[in-house]
Amino acid sequence: DYSETAHYRDDRVLIHVPPSFDPAAPATVLLFLHGHNSTLSKTVIEGHALIRQVNQSRTNTILIAPQMAYDAGDSHPGKLSRRSGAAALLRTAGATFAEYLDIDPALTARAPIVLSAFSGGFRAAARCLTIGGLKKRVAGVLLLDALYGGVDDFAEWKTGRGRDAFLVALYGKGTAENTGALATALQGAGCPIRSRLPARLGGGPVAIISCRAAHRKIPLLGPPRWPIAEVLRRQSP
Repeated sequence: DYSETAHYRDDRVLIHVPPSFDPAAPATVLLFLHGHNSTLSKTVIEGHALIRQVNQSRTNTILIAPQMAYDAGDSHPGKLSRRSGAAALLRTAGATFAEYLDIDPALTARAPIVLSAFSGGFRAAARCLTIGGLKKRVAGVLLLDALYGGVDDFAEWKTGRGRDAFLVALYGKGTAENTGALATALQGAGCPIRSRLPARLGGGPVAIISCRAAHRKIPLLGPPRWPIAEVLRRQSP
């Protein structure tokens, strides 16, 4: 059990805009959902090198990463479990971002979303897709050894509202069975499966990629190396 005060009252959100960001150009929102025993500073910024990967992608990407359960072995989605919770998060973060840069808040309101989850972040990601109020804004999903559950939710999204969006799932031993089940479901629905990340992610491809790296190293080592940066780069117009 975890105390509410220590683990469930941190509602901070990491917002990062790369130095090369151009507010006059089309933008992408990267919504990143961390896993168990994580904090934004220790895990998301340092462990996953997320800011470095966004910068390295050289894309017009706004990173938004909410603090989920603080340093706890818990996958509870928090406010993202509410209907339209993801849309509310993006509105609030977008207004803050727009005020800070003195730009139109509509920039983030209309930007396509790349939704990424690591490990225990799968539960929040599934809620974002099913009840998050994001409609057809999700341009793609990147799962980083995250399929510990929610297989039906991801399959139904990809074969329905997400048919034109990409789905990339990197997996290790712990998620191999569920990832195989997702691949089977998608193949049965007529979705071709690739075993490597394609050069371009337009057109809604599905890539399911086996990883030899240790679980916590997959967001860094992939393959491909620096997978978040590579997905951002390959989906960028």
